[in-house]
Amino acid sequence: MQINRIKIKNFKSLKNVDVRLNNLTLITGVNSSGKSSFIQSLLFFRE
Repeated sequence: MQINRIKIKNFKSLKNVDVRLNNLTLITGVNSSGKSSFIQSLLFFRE
């Protein structure tokens, strides 16, 4: 199974996020932009 798209609503600092995934997807941004929250949401989904 391959995940092509992730939508996150109201998780920590992420209000409305829609990310399309490719074979390699990089997460970049300035401090406090939600990078860690995005990763934590993936770990939460995995459980």
